[in-house]
Amino acid sequence: MGLGALLVGAALAGAPPLAELKADWERLSALRAEHGQLSATLSDADLAQLAAGRMVKHRERIEGPDHAWGVAWSTAPREALWIAILDDTHDTLVEGLEEEQLPGTTPDRKLLFQHLDLPWPFEDRQWVLEIVNNPALFGASGGDIWERVWKLAPANLATSPDPDAIWTPENDGGWLLMEAAGGTLMVYQVRGDIGGAIPEDLVTRYALSTLDNMLDHIIERAAAIPAHYDSAHFVMNRPDGTGIAPGSLTGSRPEVD
Repeated sequence: MGLGALLVGAALAGAPPLAELKADWERLSALRAEHGQLSATLSDADLAQLAAGRMVKHRERIEGPDHAWGVAWSTAPREALWIAILDDTHDTLVEGLEEEQLPGTTPDRKLLFQHLDLPWPFEDRQWVLEIVNNPALFGASGGDIWERVWKLAPANLATSPDPDAIWTPENDGGWLLMEAAGGTLMVYQVRGDIGGAIPEDLVTRYALSTLDNMLDHIIERAAAIPAHYDSAHFVMNRPDGTGIAPGSLTGSRPEVD
């Protein structure tokens, strides 16, 4: 498989030391290969780009729709980034996206119906996702790697589908947070085909064009999470199922419920 790399110019807050970043990436890559589900890899040039305080984006050419993935390094704690990603009750991350949690959802496995309102002349799209954490990778890495992935679930799980919307034939991806160089390395990966008259290549190119905004948004939101995730917030879990105590992110080390 060839990788067509697209390096983008979005500056990040702070930059990691290259030697530490490379050592941590190499140390944890074998565990990702054995227990992880996302395919993102980083070359020496990619690591140098991250160490210069910039994001990296790639298009990974595979059979069917290609993977689009982006990587950013942040000084934000993993817990804050994790909550910024998972707390879709307060932020869906995608404009025009409506969603509904479905029966069978648990703190560690979410069944989600999503409906995307598209402008005319395109028809709306809809799909059902199964979203799960990866406790095996979390355990094997001693808690250094947090991974959450999604894939399409059966459409008949939807309780109120739109009779006029198109069901998407391909939608999978995930998030990965890795302790690296005194901060957090964040990976977002997506693969999609939304069907109808919109070519899958156009979907991939659009995903690539929006990756930097997506990662920037998560980093910016993570800065507000310690105040947002207060004692009134519902508990959110790490990949191993332990709870991050609401109100604990303002301290030096989050508590476990």
